[in-house]
Amino acid sequence: MSDIAPDKVTKIQQIETQGPSVEIGAMRLRLVKETIGARVDQRADYAILTGCNAPFRFFHLQSFVQLLESLNVSYTLLSKEFCCGSSYLPKNDKSPELADLEPYARDYEGRNVAAAEGLGAKAVVTFCPNCNARYRKHLPSASLPVLYWTDLVAPLAKGLRLDDMVDFYEGCHRDQNAVLPDAIDPAVSKAILQDVKGLSCNEVSSELCCKQKPQDIFGAMQTNTLITPTACCYGLLWKARPQGVQVAFLTDLLLKATKA
Repeated sequence: MSDIAPDKVTKIQQIETQGPSVEIGAMRLRLVKETIGARVDQRADYAILTGCNAPFRFFHLQSFVQLLESLNVSYTLLSKEFCCGSSYLPKNDKSPELADLEPYARDYEGRNVAAAEGLGAKAVVTFCPNCNARYRKHLPSASLPVLYWTDLVAPLAKGLRLDDMVDFYEGCHRDQNAVLPDAIDPAVSKAILQDVKGLSCNEVSSELCCKQKPQDIFGAMQTNTLITPTACCYGLLWKARPQGVQVAFLTDLLLKATKA
């Protein structure tokens, strides 16, 4: 390859490694800016940390962004966001790898918080429940507050109305509780639903796990629409949904209520 320009060599090596010619970070940025239409690297009150997976399952992230704009929230996403560590950290606190790997996670999380500070953010908002547990465990004294997305939306979504009946599944939060017990308060998302006037909900037990037996969750439904506020549950349930069942993210319902 001695006669090929260095930039072309880099491109070929990139294709050899990942398949597509677009580098994964650039691909994520295209999705959040061009497909989802989110604000990126702008000065804002809240910096939204999407997590690694949400931009590539973008429907629920897109509705979250649209909801923030509908509620006039000053927000931004980061053009480059480092993984919180959930992808490689062992869930077992007794694992011998943990002590060696956690410093990487703290460093990456700290970089994201620093980037948010640089944009004038008053808080970082985690969209992914696993990110939320990791940040709260690793950065308990972070320079910015760490919010879960429902914490941000709950006080802003009061007074909405939607005459509808849906099933609601919070998720068992077992993976998050294994990292940091009670990192996510299920009462917040339930309070959001209770504040929507005209809405009736059948709550599906959070004792059921979407990873283990999603069919039991669908079997407990009383309507054909299942709402969840948990990003990882959304992806798994959407994939496993039976014919005729709609799986929607909580932001989809709230966005619909803002337009009712």
